[in-house]
Amino acid sequence: IGISQVVQLPIAVFASVGFSLYGHLDIKMGVMLGLIQAGAVVVGAKMAHYIAADKLRRIVAVALIGVGILMTSQVLFQTE
Repeated sequence: IGISQVVQLPIAVFASVGFSLYGHLDIKMGVMLGLIQAGAVVVGAKMAHYIAADKLRRIVAVALIGVGILMTSQVLFQTE
């Protein structure tokens, strides 16, 4: 999990550069989301040490399935 966080950093940097080139970079929103993510990482890491591996695996699986359903429904039922 730690490695995936390291891989995400250059992706976020390049995406931010791309958005800034087109004038679509919202620094206030980025800082707010970054702070929320940092707090969530700390809380999640602490929780991961107290929850049994099988239960943690199920929690992550349910969360990912839920996000997948949400994203799919947004694509299928989007109104423009």
